[in-house]
Amino acid sequence: MDVKKYEVFVKIVEKSSLTKAAEAMGLTQSGVSHIVAAMESELGVALLRRSRTGAVLTPEGERLMPHIRAIVTQETQLRHAAEALRSQ
Repeated sequence: MDVKKYEVFVKIVEKSSLTKAAEAMGLTQSGVSHIVAAMESELGVALLRRSRTGAVLTPEGERLMPHIRAIVTQETQLRHAAEALRSQ
């Protein structure tokens, strides 16, 4: 399950910085930038506006963010449910 890209994206939004998100997740800034570019390419919309002062959601990113957060939440719940089954 590759939800990592969505987790990275949520972290970028929380930190308002690709660099800070990369540091928090143990990734390179370049890797985080590639993840964002891949997501934007997949979805066909710009998600972030980058500047020297940080990164902010575009209007399109604002509209998609609840869905991205929901994916991350659902995946976390799935992991917990699977863990509970394994420990029975």
